[in-house]
Amino acid sequence: MEAAKLQTMDQRRAEYAWECVKRHASKDYANLAKSMPAMVMTSGLMPTLAFLHGKGEAEHHTLLGHIVFWLSRQGILEKEISEKETAYWESIRAVDSKNRREREEAEMVLAAFFREIMDDFHGRSSLEYQRATEEALAILKWIRHFADAAKTE
Repeated sequence: MEAAKLQTMDQRRAEYAWECVKRHASKDYANLAKSMPAMVMTSGLMPTLAFLHGKGEAEHHTLLGHIVFWLSRQGILEKEISEKETAYWESIRAVDSKNRREREEAEMVLAAFFREIMDDFHGRSSLEYQRATEEALAILKWIRHFADAAKTE
């Protein structure tokens, strides 16, 4: 029987970030990931998440999902996000915009999901919100390092 793998928090962040980035590495994603820590520091976590959601571009939704799923896995969000929901998020964000009906349905699902996340943050104390912000910045540090290294054109 294999011994349990003991990892520091930074090792777990790095592992998660690498898994995210190797599936979604692109120049646009890498550039976006580079700018997000500064946006979180200047505007705050919730406005940054709202920006990512509002843009509606695939790389924005992808990065939003990566941040939110990490926060959920750390128990920071009240809403637990399952692997099935993660896969669903990734599939609907990639819906071809040529199929208008599918795209509208996907956007409705993403909007409802996003509202749940934001409602969760609104109910938090300032200390809990600060912890969420710190953890988002920590995961973004790893995502931006790996995204730059793994980007494709």
